[in-house]
Amino acid sequence: QEQFVNRLTSLPVVSTAVTQACSLYQRTKESNQVFRTSLNLAESSIKTFSDTSKPYLEKYQPQCK
Repeated sequence: QEQFVNRLTSLPVVSTAVTQACSLYQRTKESNQVFRTSLNLAESSIKTFSDTSKPYLEKYQPQCK
């Protein structure tokens, strides 16, 4: 899977689209305080969920294959 993602993101059209999407996200995030606060909270929540679930995924993922 990682190889697929690396190959996909090495395509110029995909790389450009990702760069533009990230730029738009940052501009939107910085455009006003409500967006900034909301998106910071969403990012923090996703990181917390990811950090919390990682040990469980590593434990149970091999059993799902």
